Amino acid sequence: MKINTTKFAMLALAALVTGFSLQSCSKSNPTDNPDPEPETEKIFAVGGLVLDPDGSYLFQHSTLSEGEISFLGKGANVTTQDPGFLAFMTKDGFYYSYKSGENTLSKYSYVNQKLQLVKVIPFVLADANRYNHQWIDQNNLLIYGYKGAYKIVNVENMTVVKEGKFDLPNKAGLTGPLIGFAEVKDNKMHVGYWYGDEKYPDAIAKGKTNYATGTAYFAVFDYPAMNNPVYSEDNRSTSPGNDRNGVLKTFTYNDDLYIMTSPFEMISQNWDKPHGIYRIKKEHQSSTLLIS
Repeated sequence: MKINTTKFAMLALAALVTGFSLQSCSKSNPTDNPDPEPETEKIFAVGGLVLDPDGSYLFQHSTLSEGEISFLGKGANVTTQDPGFLAFMTKDGFYYSYKSGENTLSKYSYVNQKLQLVKVIPFVLADANRYNHQWIDQNNLLIYGYKGAYKIVNVENMTVVKEGKFDLPNKAGLTGPLIGFAEVKDNKMHVGYWYGDEKYPDAIAKGKTNYATGTAYFAVFDYPAMNNPVYSEDNRSTSPGNDRNGVLKTFTYNDDLYIMTSPFEMISQNWDKPHGIYRIKKEHQSSTLLIS
């Protein structure tokens, strides 16, 4: 795939927004192919920044392996959806935008290369100047602030179905807990968090200053009750996940949950700790640092 870069500062894949099966209309003997694999059509949303004139755009495209993408006269202008395409949460062809400064959550569809408002609702979330999101399932969206307040929205009818604050311990003399990720898996809510050290100890790295403690913390709750918390910690890295929306934090492989840590600048810097990937096995009793 070629990208027209004449006037672009950055291009990023925002999300896989639509997937559906195409069924064959031809008649055949069911014994010829009893379990045919359905063909799947995927539509990608590509976001980019335009330099002249300044602006942010979204463009839907059916493939990323061939062809050319250009925002010259194409795509939805999302400049006012600060911070542009990074603000969107996407699922099944719809875009959701949370504006913490306006206390609103909006749902959009992509029609004729424009975003068309479907519905907007009041949405107040404490300490949500830095927030994250995670899809629980096809219809339920978790949005949470970096200090632990959360709401779950049924996006089909745009109603808040559950809200609260993660039950995490405070630590004397430390800032936090501060949330790096939250994800529902196997009827468990997994939450990763960290603490800031108010004393700002000097780092081993020359000219660098530590802020976060050198420990990664985890909590597991029964979901949807959000009770029976199990807490654990590990001092091989810090800050499981990060507090920036739209940044990859977790992924699932072979039904195990993997979490990337963020020990360096702009999140919870601790220059004495390595980046790492934690694995929480399906049984969720143990964590293993895989990469450092």
